[in-house]
Amino acid sequence: MSDVSSEGGFAIGQIIDHAGETTDEFERLANEWKLNEMGDEYAIVAVLGCQSSGKSTLLNMLYGTPFAVMDARFGRSQTTQGLWLGRDASEPAWLVLDVEGNDSRERGEDHTAWERKTALFSLALADVLMVNMWCTDFGRWDAANLGILKTVFSVNIQLFASGEAPKKLLYFVVRDYDEDTPKDSLRNIICTDVGKIWESIPKPDAFANAAFETFFDLAFVYLPHYKHCKDQFRAEVDTLRAEFHARNEETGALALAAPGPRVAAIDLPRYADQIWATIKANKDLSLPSEREMLAIYRCDAVLNEQLDEAGSVLDGLESFATEPIAAALARALSAYDAETKLYHSGVVAESRSKLQAQLLARAAPSFEAELVARSAAGVAAAQAVLDKELPGNPRALAEVLAGDGTFDFVGVMAQARAAGEGGVAELEALADAEAWPSVPFEAPPSPLWRASRAGEQAATELSRVLDGAHTKFVGVVLDTLVAEATAHMEQEGELHVLLRSGSAEMWDSLRELRNAALEAVQGKLVEIAAGMGASGSAAEGWQVQLAARVDAVLGNAVEEFVKVLPLALRQTFDDHFKFGPDRLPIRWKPGDDIDARYREARAAALGMLDNFASNELADPPTPLLSNLARRQLAAQLENDLRGAYLDAQQQLEAVSIRSAIPPWVLPLLLVLGFNEMWMILTSPLLLVTTLLGGGLVAFLYAFNMLGPVKAMVLGEGPASAVDAMMSLLSSSSGAGSSGAGSSGAGSSGAGSSATVGKAKAKAD
Repeated sequence: MSDVSSEGGFAIGQIIDHAGETTDEFERLANEWKLNEMGDEYAIVAVLGCQSSGKSTLLNMLYGTPFAVMDARFGRSQTTQGLWLGRDASEPAWLVLDVEGNDSRERGEDHTAWERKTALFSLALADVLMVNMWCTDFGRWDAANLGILKTVFSVNIQLFASGEAPKKLLYFVVRDYDEDTPKDSLRNIICTDVGKIWESIPKPDAFANAAFETFFDLAFVYLPHYKHCKDQFRAEVDTLRAEFHARNEETGALALAAPGPRVAAIDLPRYADQIWATIKANKDLSLPSEREMLAIYRCDAVLNEQLDEAGSVLDGLESFATEPIAAALARALSAYDAETKLYHSGVVAESRSKLQAQLLARAAPSFEAELVARSAAGVAAAQAVLDKELPGNPRALAEVLAGDGTFDFVGVMAQARAAGEGGVAELEALADAEAWPSVPFEAPPSPLWRASRAGEQAATELSRVLDGAHTKFVGVVLDTLVAEATAHMEQEGELHVLLRSGSAEMWDSLRELRNAALEAVQGKLVEIAAGMGASGSAAEGWQVQLAARVDAVLGNAVEEFVKVLPLALRQTFDDHFKFGPDRLPIRWKPGDDIDARYREARAAALGMLDNFASNELADPPTPLLSNLARRQLAAQLENDLRGAYLDAQQQLEAVSIRSAIPPWVLPLLLVLGFNEMWMILTSPLLLVTTLLGGGLVAFLYAFNMLGPVKAMVLGEGPASAVDAMMSLLSSSSGAGSSGAGSSGAGSSGAGSSATVGKAKAKAD
């Protein structure tokens, strides 16, 4: 029989103060207790009872909490104010709610509303609701907390019956039990009183015969006098503590915790604040008078009865019909007025408003479905005409115009509008006040308002669909004409040919091509605009859009060509330098003026680069290449041209050397050099040396490096020799098919090297 010490336990906090305002203590405790680590593995116990009945003392002994207790030496007064929250010291999964005592002198005559709110809050939040009762108070009403239980049961039956809250455990703690009265007798008294309270409160029809045990479990514990029988008291508390700490063997959850889903422990502060705010905002929380209470019960019963009768009519309708719906609504309101005219006027009016709103909600599905169907039918009819009659893409429009070149756009739009306005007219008929006779729907929105609003929305939607079809058709027309103009400009590659020419007259030719393409399609646009009944300003706007889109197509073509301009520049140079008038490659021969032809081809390529500096089609002209980009392209072009020039010089030199050697020299060399050849073949050292030297010469010859190497050997200067070598390496990688011809120059020895050096100097 050990007491649970509060030393080393958890802190407590006041979560609702004496004035009924929430505090930040719950949030602080949640962080301090690290509730985020608990998930939903927790339970809450709350205690209700009269002031100074020993509730806090019991909680401290049972859970090891440090709640404040009354000191009788200073008189009996209120100790616990508001609602305080603690935590079980030995089983942290239990959160403990200490509620301010009932029937306090400090609350005075206002105690009833406060007690009702705190009881509702405790019942909504807690898994176990402990009711602290003195054994001597059995047979009394307020002292035994039976009055507050009736209020809780009557107002919150929907909370339990709707499934929004799990089944609760009401744990009655009988204090100062002296064994003179049998426990079973006390238990029967409590059960009888609770049963009478349960039978006296109104219930929804679905739970009219439901037993109290369907929503609540009852448990009892009998504690002896705390001071006179302290050891027995502690023993009973230990037993009770063990019951609270017991866990389900299968699930591991606390055995007394209410089943079902619960909010995460970390969300408890916000959840509790919302519950308290809802309770405070409820206008019915003040204890009503007996007449008001009777009016509430009776009006609710009549309301449910009329809802069922009207609902049977509304639910039995196979399709929407104005007359039976209006009649059912009128009958329900008339019957309600007749049966409730003698009750409290305020309650009657409030409940009548609820009935009106719920009747309208009951009729709303079929009515809304009819509104939606009629709205959708009109718009769908208009859309069907548009989809069938209007060409949806340039190809379809081209096929239509391929006939007589006209299209009756105005007729199609008129047909679509007529189809859509039929649905709008049906909605306007529903908005007629005569369709809803003697039904004063004060609760907005009324059927008249809903139908009128639906008609306005349908008309707006129809206009949107027609405007969208008009805009889409104009877009299809412009797409079609732009495609025709583009095809006209690209006919037989004319656009590409003009760009490829890069001549000074290119921009004028492109402008003429663009104007010709526009003239070819502008006439069609004028005819189509006239057929659509377009205004002059609209037609002019379309003409501007057409011209702008054709200009955009042409501008895109120019910009795409600029991306491959380096290749075009090289091709222009090659056309003037490497190919003759017959488009055959030039074979250089002695006497050809390479320098003059090079300067001519170079000027043509650089001139093309200058012509693409800006887009002359735009007004004003827009830059195509920045000054930096032009300089970079020019430098790149110069490097490419230098290699081509050196290749040509090497080809010419090779031809000159081959033509200068007499044909009888080779046989003479074979006859006169036979002895030396035999000596080399019979000597391994000379043979290896000859093969290595020959391989080196072949390598230098293959890469056109004989001239630069010879220049270095003869002392022409390392800088000039290296420059010549690098130039030859560059030219050999870009010369293409001319590499074979240029390789002949490498075998010519010193004379060939000197010529290459001069050719480089001229190219520079």
